[in-house]
Amino acid sequence: MPLFSIVIATLNAEKTLSRCLDSLRAQTCRDFEVLLMDGGSRDATLNIAASYSDLPLKITSEPDQGLYDAMNKGILKSSGEWINIIGSDDELLPGGLQTIKNSMGGEPADIHAAWAWQVDGGEKSVIKCDICDERMLVSHIPCPHNAMFVHRQTYNDVGLYDLSYKITADGQWTHRAIKKKKHFHIVPKPVMKFYLGGLSSQPELMMPECYRIIRENFPCLSEEEAKYLLHMSKGWADAGELAALLARHPDEEALRRCALLARDYVPHCAQRDLDRQRYYSFSARLRSLYKKLRQRLRAMPGRP
Repeated sequence: MPLFSIVIATLNAEKTLSRCLDSLRAQTCRDFEVLLMDGGSRDATLNIAASYSDLPLKITSEPDQGLYDAMNKGILKSSGEWINIIGSDDELLPGGLQTIKNSMGGEPADIHAAWAWQVDGGEKSVIKCDICDERMLVSHIPCPHNAMFVHRQTYNDVGLYDLSYKITADGQWTHRAIKKKKHFHIVPKPVMKFYLGGLSSQPELMMPECYRIIRENFPCLSEEEAKYLLHMSKGWADAGELAALLARHPDEEALRRCALLARDYVPHCAQRDLDRQRYYSFSARLRSLYKKLRQRLRAMPGRP
């Protein structure tokens, strides 16, 4: 059993796949396998992947139901102890796997969550992790998904990605892990780099699913209340309306506890200094996943 399984979902990724695989080739820790889950690429993606014969690379190419379906298939085919899921345009930083391996000598964890570099044109910034506990149940994903290393037993306990979420299934999965009391160990160092590619902001594609996640955690909430809690938790909305919101749900003790914890955490929130425009830029990675999903659906047999 390898220590790490790296799952890469691809579809027509010829422009970026080489830099992703090159970053894996350069790792000093060699105790890993790579599972490339391709949705039926029609460009040179598969030929590029096949040229990396020096990597422990397993290639599967078949129609799927989208990006998260490909991720799920990769998890099920993996054999490593720890599973990391990255995009075909992501790069594992030099020494990234060794950094994670070294962190495993400390506290026991179900998930090791590290930082990541975000590149948006000529601008580079680090995406840090927030505390991954119940206060995040009224917020969004607390850490970069592509810098998470999940123990395979944790996927057995929490389950796979929910395909009814088209853009934020990774955030919804993280919330489920928190509700299952899974322990996140934060690795305060970037191990991954990802590119936004200058995509225009389209928050309308993502935000309804973010609110849905919060409402799934607390079904008593309206979408507007879920929206307020998310923005409040990030410091983008004043906490002055929180008391009235909680008063409308006097029997929801778990909601009260999580919301108050989130309110008190705002000064320490890793993303509190991001204004809304910056946040929507950060969310472009998820919108990129949505774009890839649409490409996959068009590539499925019988699709026009």
